[in-house]
Amino acid sequence: MAGYLLAGLAVGPNTPGVFANAKAVQSVAQIGVAFLMFTVGVQFSLEELHRVRRVALLGGGLQVVATIILGTVLGLALGWGLMEGSF
Repeated sequence: MAGYLLAGLAVGPNTPGVFANAKAVQSVAQIGVAFLMFTVGVQFSLEELHRVRRVALLGGGLQVVATIILGTVLGLALGWGLMEGSF
């Protein structure tokens, strides 16, 4: 997975790496995302997820709530409305 990320940094049009044709990179990037999702799926273990379900659900839920609160506060600080900040 690190290789996919490093390759994206090296040839991506929006990174400090070597700049390439944006349309060509986008086409190859879609294939790369599919490969990356496959790699994550191969490493996915239902047994391991079952062992950490409580921590994962609690931590994931808290992360979502904290992100919404932080986004709302930051949005309000930047002069956005409540709805814009929360989204």
